[in-house]
Amino acid sequence: MKTILIVDDDEIMRTMLQDMLAIEGYAVDCAPDGAVVQHMLKNQSYDLIVTDIVMPEKEGIETIIHIRKAHPDLPVIAISGGGRMAPGDYLEVAQGLGVNFTFAKPLDRKEFVAAVKSCLGE
Repeated sequence: MKTILIVDDDEIMRTMLQDMLAIEGYAVDCAPDGAVVQHMLKNQSYDLIVTDIVMPEKEGIETIIHIRKAHPDLPVIAISGGGRMAPGDYLEVAQGLGVNFTFAKPLDRKEFVAAVKSCLGE
């Protein structure tokens, strides 16, 4: 079974993504922000990480940089509802860091699941 880590400070979004991916047959872990991702990656291997961009503690861009340095081949999907900038601006930065897919919130379920399957080689 493929394992996915969801990183998002919004509990409702984390739960929605977790439920969506569990229905698709994936094991899903969640984290409230990027600050705990480094620790989680030391103790568990993941097949995919889905991370929000705008979060407290360690935000998504820092998280993506860490993932790319420590696990360059680990697929990453970046999501954003925006913040001080439009979601597309944050997602453009994430694309420059080599994420596999980007999505502005709210997500289109069908497109998001297709991207997850693509990242996992399914």
